[in-house]
Amino acid sequence: MPDMNGVEFLRELRKSPTLADTKVIITTAEPSTSDMVLDAKALGVAAVVFKPWKPQDLKKTVDQFLHSAA
Repeated sequence: MPDMNGVEFLRELRKSPTLADTKVIITTAEPSTSDMVLDAKALGVAAVVFKPWKPQDLKKTVDQFLHSAA
């Protein structure tokens, strides 16, 4: 994103009373122990999909999320 990274976006999203509970799935090339991933998890990200990913892997994560949200 040109103006902010994903964690900064997530922080802003969480500040909004109407959007704070929005479920977010992020994709990243960062290792699972990186500060960015840990910060995203602390901010309540619904899932992290690590790059490189295959379309079917991303679809599986989205499907699991949608079924658990129903």
